[in-house]
Amino acid sequence: MSKQACDGFTLLEVLIYILFFAFIAMATASWMVRLWQSSCARNTKQETLITLYSAHDMLLRDIQHAPADRKQWKEILPECLIWHTKAGDVGWQWEQEQLVRREGHYHHKKKEWHKQTKNLIADHVDKVRFACVGEQEIVHISFTITAGSTIVEGVAAPLCRRLPWREEVKGVEAS
Repeated sequence: MSKQACDGFTLLEVLIYILFFAFIAMATASWMVRLWQSSCARNTKQETLITLYSAHDMLLRDIQHAPADRKQWKEILPECLIWHTKAGDVGWQWEQEQLVRREGHYHHKKKEWHKQTKNLIADHVDKVRFACVGEQEIVHISFTITAGSTIVEGVAAPLCRRLPWREEVKGVEAS
């Protein structure tokens, strides 16, 4: 048997190249998975923020159009607000991890809604708290909506109240 010199790769060289390729492929795949996971987490956080701020804006608008007279309010609880308008009753309530808005007729003594329209405003809400300031007239209502680590807070006052910059100043009424 004669040994001839031949050009090519030895089995050891091929195994080393395969090992390098496998290492680079695994590192790239690991990097892509981490990038994908962080992107999904960021998208979930953004969707939560959009949902909570949409709920914030709707609640703010409703409270601004609510009556300031406390006699027109049927429920003011930490997790529920219900007030009377000319068209019927409007209510916001946190129930079963959902923020719900209702319109219809609320029977205060029975604590139940009749002829209601129920709208799901935000889902997967961990906590909602309402706090009302004012004894006979509502000065403002503060609220906190929590979903996971995201917290959205707001303060709203009924617009029918006399606004401070519209009050008389030194005998001259501002227009």
